[in-house]
Amino acid sequence: MLDYNSEIQKEIEKEIERAETIYGRFASGHEFIAVLQEEIDELWANIRAVGYPSLDELVQVAAIATRALRQYAEGGPGKFEDERRGLFDE
Repeated sequence: MLDYNSEIQKEIEKEIERAETIYGRFASGHEFIAVLQEEIDELWANIRAVGYPSLDELVQVAAIATRALRQYAEGGPGKFEDERRGLFDE
């Protein structure tokens, strides 16, 4: 039996690796939101065109959000340090 969750997660991880190789890490929260908005716009255009979301576009949105969450959790210079606001602090 095919485990769709596992297959989708693999696709998200491949997209994360591809994007980080090409573009590197997000320079700021502003860059993250701009990239996310671009992908959401593409997803929305796809939904308007065919009536349902493309798996590729959904994977890209998930990959961007996952990249940002990982980077945010790490903190440190250039990694949303000023924007952490203690979310992951104990």
